[in-house]
Amino acid sequence: MDVTLTIRLFEGRSFDKLPPNHAVRVQAVLNNLVQETSPASNNTTKTFGNAQPIWNNDNSGLLTWTLSKTELQQLQKSGGSLKLYCFSTTRRSQGTATDEQSLGYVLLILNSPQYTLAESENTPEWHKLRGISRT
Repeated sequence: MDVTLTIRLFEGRSFDKLPPNHAVRVQAVLNNLVQETSPASNNTTKTFGNAQPIWNNDNSGLLTWTLSKTELQQLQKSGGSLKLYCFSTTRRSQGTATDEQSLGYVLLILNSPQYTLAESENTPEWHKLRGISRT
């Protein structure tokens, strides 16, 4: 029986140094399979100061992997972490990056009980970017 691991991104905040005309894109690798979001649009309501990235509630903010139960168990035994890399990009569609820089990453621990819940039983939570360049 296969299981589906789905990470849904909604929005970001505190991207004060995001270059003009750039969008935020998130990429992750699990079992040698790369998944990435579409570039986020910017929330112009400026809830947290500057315009912030937001993924509309469609598939643009979804990262999905299908794993066998054995693959999932192996991931959990080996520490079960997933690194989500965040990039600033002028990319307009997949495969057309023109200017890109790393913003940092988020580390998710897949052994956490919340990652075994159905999406309807899970509540969104904020994660702080690590590895951020402060220059």
